[in-house]
Amino acid sequence: DIENIEVISKSQLVLSQFPSIITGEKKVIKIPLDGHGNLLVNFAGPLGIDVYPQAISAWDLLKSERSSDVSGKLVIFSDISTQAGDYSPIPLENLFPRSYLISNAVNTILSEQFIRDTPGMISSLIIGLFVIVIILMCIKFDTFKFNIGSLCVTVLYVVGVFIFFLVCGLILPLIPVIAPLGGVYLFSSVFKHSHTERH
Repeated sequence: DIENIEVISKSQLVLSQFPSIITGEKKVIKIPLDGHGNLLVNFAGPLGIDVYPQAISAWDLLKSERSSDVSGKLVIFSDISTQAGDYSPIPLENLFPRSYLISNAVNTILSEQFIRDTPGMISSLIIGLFVIVIILMCIKFDTFKFNIGSLCVTVLYVVGVFIFFLVCGLILPLIPVIAPLGGVYLFSSVFKHSHTERH
């Protein structure tokens, strides 16, 4: 019901008295938004019967001998018979059926497998931390150890980003951290090389 939907901010939406799929008991679902009022959809995968086994073609339904019982189920209809039908572009595909996009959004809410974006302040802290680590390695290590250490720090961060996304659904900044890190590494390498040459 509309009175059980509360918009806290552009970063959170609360659904109270929401029935649980398994038990049917009422509960509160806190939906994280992206700061602009949008839900980050946990995408199941590309279009295919193996990813969306409950998708039913209207034509197959009409030809079928037995009737499909959809009572008590949430059914989403759309016309995807032609490219001019109910399609939208998404980041992973040029055209994707809107009904599948809505079903992905519904599944994200019902399963509570939300994707959370990190605030800009966290990105700045991560960049600052890695810049300090690179500078300290530049001061303490010789050229070979510095290069290996910098590479290890970068690889560990990239692996950590993927692990956090897969396990926690948390999006950590990748390019905004790697780009400044690369700049600091290059500057530190040039500084270290010139310092060594001077000696």
